[in-house]
Amino acid sequence: MLELPTQRNNGRRMLGGNANQLKQMNLRMVLQLLRQHKMLSRADLARHTGLNTSTTSSLATELIEAGLIRECGRGILTSAGRPPEMLELSPDACYALGVYVGDIYCLGVIADLGGQTRATFRTATPMTGDPSSILALVIVRLLLGFPLGS
Repeated sequence: MLELPTQRNNGRRMLGGNANQLKQMNLRMVLQLLRQHKMLSRADLARHTGLNTSTTSSLATELIEAGLIRECGRGILTSAGRPPEMLELSPDACYALGVYVGDIYCLGVIADLGGQTRATFRTATPMTGDPSSILALVIVRLLLGFPLGS
């Protein structure tokens, strides 16, 4: 099963660890590279990570099966052989929700895995009500405007 925990010790990243921790770190590294570069081949991932192509291919396959990345077509042929299959983040794999509650206004935003804003909601901050009810209001209104499964 794919899991991507953050390994920390007193606020610092841990070095070393067992094989599972190393694999999780490599999976996060592949996701980070695809976030930065938008599209890469498995060979590109191997060059950027310093891992061998078999390892990066295995990591990519696991991320594809988890639905976090996808193949997105053939790249440009740079040498003999067939063009590489390019990989990219699957933007609909997961979402992030952010809420700002200020003195004057409240703002809610939903972004996809690719960092694109998918929904926003902004309203004047209510003069009455406790913070948790104001937060709940923004989240509910934001989610009502977000087409789930799109």
